[in-house]
Amino acid sequence: MPGLQYAVVPQVYNNLTEDEARTQTVPVAEELVALLTGPSPNLTDDAAAEDRRQRAERRIHFTGDPMSSMQEFNRTFLDRDWGDGYPLWPPTEERVEELLAGVEGDPDDTVCMMPPGNGRATVRLVAANAAMAGCRPEEMPVVMAALRAISKLDPVMRIVVTTSTSAHAPLVVVNGPVARSLGINGGQCCMGPGRKNQVNIRIGRAVVLSLKNTGRWYPGVLDMDTMGSVRKNCPVIAENEAENPWEPYHVTEGFDADDSTVTVFWTSGEIDVTFQGHLSPEHLARSIGSFHGGNQHGYFSNMQTLIEGEAYPLGRLLLLAPPHAQPLSGYKTKVELEQMFWELGQEPIQRLRTPLRKLYADGKIQEKYNWLFELSDEEAKQQTLPVIEAPERYKIVVAGSVRAKNMLMTLRGNPVTERVTAAPEGDR
Repeated sequence: MPGLQYAVVPQVYNNLTEDEARTQTVPVAEELVALLTGPSPNLTDDAAAEDRRQRAERRIHFTGDPMSSMQEFNRTFLDRDWGDGYPLWPPTEERVEELLAGVEGDPDDTVCMMPPGNGRATVRLVAANAAMAGCRPEEMPVVMAALRAISKLDPVMRIVVTTSTSAHAPLVVVNGPVARSLGINGGQCCMGPGRKNQVNIRIGRAVVLSLKNTGRWYPGVLDMDTMGSVRKNCPVIAENEAENPWEPYHVTEGFDADDSTVTVFWTSGEIDVTFQGHLSPEHLARSIGSFHGGNQHGYFSNMQTLIEGEAYPLGRLLLLAPPHAQPLSGYKTKVELEQMFWELGQEPIQRLRTPLRKLYADGKIQEKYNWLFELSDEEAKQQTLPVIEAPERYKIVVAGSVRAKNMLMTLRGNPVTERVTAAPEGDR
């Protein structure tokens, strides 16, 4: 980003009150206006255009025998953090052209603006990253759909989940005919390694590499995660529609059964939910509902409020195994079951409010929830609240197979579902 200019303020804006933000911004307002309206001292428009042209024409060459060239290529790319830590396939012009054959339109068409750095993800750049992941041409439309879904997350949440110091990571669920034609695994060990998951893994790697190399999602640059997570390798699964007793997830979201879609969920943790037997479907539902994933920072602080005033979307995704989905099919719809899980997922107020006492002391709790902190300890122990604010933030996807083992994932933001198409964004 040549020629970048900035004004310096004392504090990071995250978690500041409105008055604190105003106090430190007003003194630099004139400086900001001058920087925004004045000429760049470091780079003219012509020089910037020439810089972009040279970057576009730049090629890196590796010579020697195939094995040493492959090793040197990987050392160079991984040292520059252009990879995901695993061995990469060289994105040669031939491989990129091969992948472009799976896409309609021009290679310079825009797929999306890639967060968090707002890089322009062209078809060619996506193909280059997909080539490094080992993708095949027929997998390109799924990669592009996943990237479009990521770019369409609410603007505030898009920055939160990609640049936060917490371990937020995308999970991609594929529905419809494309999942079957590509052989995306949604059955046994669908989030694991191995031959059965090779398509899942290739697509997930292409998504991560695009986020890094087009969106600058580099650790310590724009990805400020404290601990990280293996989930940042971007699991890709299909919904197990063959063993799903209800309509597929994408149909619930308003798509036709014959549509191919991807849904991107931003996860922030996972819990193994398993039972080896149940007395009735209701008993099973109540047992699963008892695993609700904790408070996850609470939805009643005002730092968890979006621009439009909507509560910060903290959710739950339940990957429900078919041996549990089948006995629960007595619940006519997944929505009915999600409502029940939301009602069962409650915690004592004492436990919910404890991590947020400092925010309350700093005046950063939504006014409608101040009463929670005014209860006595005994009253707060006796009363409960749901751990997420609304039942529609609970989502069920049928996945896995063989045994009655489920996975509950905590979510950030509302999931985004995107139709799979061979055309980039601008040509749809």
